[in-house]
Amino acid sequence: MKRIVLLVAIGVLISASSRGQIDKDLKQSYVSAWSKLIPTQLKIQYAGDMGFLSLGPGWDLGKKRRWEINTFVGFIRETNVSPTHITFTLKQTYKPFRVSLGEKFELEPLTAGFYITKVFGQYFWQRLPDRYPKGYYFWALNTRFNVFLGEAITFRFSKYLSGDTLSLFYEFNTNDLYIISAINNDYLNIMDIINLSFGVKFTFL
Repeated sequence: MKRIVLLVAIGVLISASSRGQIDKDLKQSYVSAWSKLIPTQLKIQYAGDMGFLSLGPGWDLGKKRRWEINTFVGFIRETNVSPTHITFTLKQTYKPFRVSLGEKFELEPLTAGFYITKVFGQYFWQRLPDRYPKGYYFWALNTRFNVFLGEAITFRFSKYLSGDTLSLFYEFNTNDLYIISAINNDYLNIMDIINLSFGVKFTFL
């Protein structure tokens, strides 16, 4: 009887130890999954068909951090014919290579990507208002699909703070509406459908 009790006790201890390890592994896996949702950077961008000024967090992806996903909230300034509007942008950037310029600086001679911007407000509508004849406009004013090419230079704060960098960048972009308009209009050239924007990126992880 004592032997049976001893075997049961040993089994309970082994089971408890195994369960504790499993719970620890599950907890670490859970924390690791949630940690991926923590932003690694913050961007501020001026112009670029996403508003007068836009700000939002971003995430570096891939082993070499060649991909970025950013979300922006911006605004379009008030004019004589329309009030201030809020914008939301989802943006993806690809950086194929980097060039080291010493210990402190790094150049990304080519950045490329696309983004979708949605404008919120009555002036920028999704469906054609009743005041226009059917088919007068075939596109929605509040959503634009953009593509861009750019360049960036990065400054590293310290070799001890590997994640902390400050980048300055510029981009040339165009959108679906501009491209369609240029195809059907002989008077528009490439410079009429290209926009220039500037921005700052702070990477902290």
